[in-house]
Amino acid sequence: MNKLLFYTDFLSYRENGQALTGLKFKAIQYGPVPDRWDKVYALLDDISQIEVEVKNGYIGNKLVSDISCDLSSFTNEQMEVLEKVYNTFKNDNAASISRKSHEELAWIDNNGLHTYIDFKYAFSLKNI
Repeated sequence: MNKLLFYTDFLSYRENGQALTGLKFKAIQYGPVPDRWDKVYALLDDISQIEVEVKNGYIGNKLVSDISCDLSSFTNEQMEVLEKVYNTFKNDNAASISRKSHEELAWIDNNGLHTYIDFKYAFSLKNI
């Protein structure tokens, strides 16, 4: 989810001049993630995390909710970004999305220092 949020916000910035979520992103060892991502998810009503085992035997977290999404709250431009991110990564799993995020200059240039990623990197996205 963290990498999908990264791609969503940076693609939105590149296409529309502003990010969709308003989050700041940092480059950490595992790729670009929203700053304080664990607290961000905890603040959302009716979002819970469940542990799931994936094919390779690793345990991961899945975000779940009983609330349906109100798509009318998104502009046409925002929906286009969401659809592009979905279509780009719909056949990927978490590991392959993470690998792709490690190919992005946004992560490469900022990973060593674990710094915030400037939105100027939206214009150098390789995988979307």
